[in-house]
Amino acid sequence: MRKFVAAGVFLSWCAMTVSAGAAIIHDESVNGDISGDRMHPTTYTLAPGVNSVIATTSANDQEYITLVVPTGYRLASLVLASYVSDNGIAFIGMQAGSTFTEDASNPNVANLLGWAHFGTDFGNIGQDILDDMGTAFGVIGFTPPLPAGPYTYWIQQFDFDLTTYQFDFVVEPVPQVPGDMNHDGSVTAADVPGFVQVLLAIDTSPTQVAAADVNQSGTVNGADIAPFEDALIP
Repeated sequence: MRKFVAAGVFLSWCAMTVSAGAAIIHDESVNGDISGDRMHPTTYTLAPGVNSVIATTSANDQEYITLVVPTGYRLASLVLASYVSDNGIAFIGMQAGSTFTEDASNPNVANLLGWAHFGTDFGNIGQDILDDMGTAFGVIGFTPPLPAGPYTYWIQQFDFDLTTYQFDFVVEPVPQVPGDMNHDGSVTAADVPGFVQVLLAIDTSPTQVAAADVNQSGTVNGADIAPFEDALIP
C-alpha cells in the first residue's frame, strides 16, 4: 500500500509541475496560509482562463477561499490538477456568497451548494469535479457552468496527513445572447433596465451597446425594441 501511495505522490507532483500554463492566484508557499476564518475568507476575483490555487491542508487547517466570477463570465470547470498526500481522500465544499455559514465541526450539508471528495482514492486527479459537486448527496445542487458571483470554498484534509493540492478554476466568457444585458446567458425581465439605459444613451459602454443591438444592425435604436421583446417573451 505504501509503495502505491509513494508512486501516486510522485506522479501527482509531476502533474503539478506540468500544469505550468496556469495563472497561479494563490500559492501558500509564496502568499501565505489561506484563511482559516470562514467569515473572513481569503478572496480573489477570477480572471478569464485558468486560475490555480496551490495549498496544503490537514485536520487542524480548514481553508476558506472566496473566488468571484466576474460579470460576463462563468465558471466552466474545477480541475484537480494535483494531489500529494499519504491519505487519498480530502474534502471540498462550496456555498454561494462571500462567507461560509457552516461550522466545520457540525455542517448542515443541505446548506451547501455542492461538495465532493477528491484525491488518489477517487482517481479524479486531472479531472473536472465541478459537476460532481453539483450532484452530491443532500446539497442545494447546480448544473455547471456557474454564473457570475462570489462562491466560497471550504477545503480540508480530515486527518493529520499533510495534503498538498492544486485546483484549477477555469473561467470562460458567457456566450453573448442578443438582449442579455446582465450577461447571465438568457434574456429575462432583469435585462430590461440595462436595455433601456443603452436605448436612451445613458449607458454607452461598448459591451452593453453590443448586447442591446438585438437586430445586429450596428446601432441601438427603436428598431431593437421589437426583437428585444421577442427574445424576452418567446
